[in-house]
Amino acid sequence: MGFPPHKSFASLSEDSYSLLMSIAEPRRLVKGEVLLHESQVCKHIYFVESGYLKTVHNNDGKEVNLSFTFPGSFTTNLKSLRTGTPSE
Repeated sequence: MGFPPHKSFASLSEDSYSLLMSIAEPRRLVKGEVLLHESQVCKHIYFVESGYLKTVHNNDGKEVNLSFTFPGSFTTNLKSLRTGTPSE
């Protein structure tokens, strides 16, 4: 997996970095593919190696952009991940 050197995105010990890499699973997406649908429970933290991810919210049928995640950054739905509740 092509993660950048760990010192570039967080202060991790070598052991912590090795553990993170041992459990990380690569996933390729095609343009427009949805990682997490509305009402699904988030179970992962994602690292963007290349390209970008767009986070949107459905507001009465209108897609509202909330954020973009660019290479070298992590993203997740923290509320859903921590509480096990469906994503909005």
